[in-house]
Amino acid sequence: MPFISFLFLRDLCVQVGPDCLDTCLKGIYKAYLVNCKLSKSISGSKLQHIQFLGNCVKELYILDPQSAYQHAFVFIRQLAVILRGALTERGPKTSKDKKQKERNKPTNKQLEKSYQKVYDWQFIFCLELWTGVVCGCSSEENFRPLAYPLTQIIHGVACLVPSARYFPVRIRCVKMLNCIAEATGTFIPVSSLLLDMLEMKELRGRPDGGVGKAVNMFNVKQVDKKMVKTRAFQEACIYSVVDELAKHLAQWSYSVAFIEMSFLPLVQLRNFCKTIKADRFRKEMKDLIHQVEANVEFMSAKRA
Repeated sequence: MPFISFLFLRDLCVQVGPDCLDTCLKGIYKAYLVNCKLSKSISGSKLQHIQFLGNCVKELYILDPQSAYQHAFVFIRQLAVILRGALTERGPKTSKDKKQKERNKPTNKQLEKSYQKVYDWQFIFCLELWTGVVCGCSSEENFRPLAYPLTQIIHGVACLVPSARYFPVRIRCVKMLNCIAEATGTFIPVSSLLLDMLEMKELRGRPDGGVGKAVNMFNVKQVDKKMVKTRAFQEACIYSVVDELAKHLAQWSYSVAFIEMSFLPLVQLRNFCKTIKADRFRKEMKDLIHQVEANVEFMSAKRA
């Protein structure tokens, strides 16, 4: 029934024209926002429902990229304003008056509240929605400029709180950035976001919180402190890093700059292999290193 209703709405927009389309674009986005208000975790069925709604929104926006651009610009800007609010909540980085700096410094509760406006399912799903729309309209010259501000927002969200508790959000952000890079043919330096994760003690050391429950990185936006110390969380994070880093490097495997592009990732991956004690992680890293080194040799031969 929902699918039939959407088809009726789509046909109505096509038949009536731009006036009806503008109203529908606003209405369907507001309906999408209402359905994205969720708690900390999300069930598989609810996730599928939101993905279906997102696909409906994308399909409607792709009908007329020129009209969609105006709406997308406004809605993406709203996300940027929310992120800017979370960043400025920290207060000024430098201040001549130390007493004034301490007085203006926000409390931990205030910071947590401002961060939760960004690390919210509604905000995250909106980012994924506009990523899909921008990727779907990447062939439209008038729509491509939106890729840059959207990329900046996603990168800002990934770096907002450099804590292992928010690794699921960072992985989602990297996945979105990889999609934008592939659709637009633009290089986005996501490797630093992934390699920074490998530098944190939660992924380098031996977990002391037991095995723990299996973690689905796409069903949660953050984990508690106990979960961070488990073996299951460490595995999920490291495997996700390897997967997304491989996708990122594969996009540029035929680039003439691949040798320089892969230099730092190779250095850090080799360093991680030396320090990590778990054989299963070392094997994953060595397999990736082997593939990258093979492509480096291939590109070196072509450049010679």
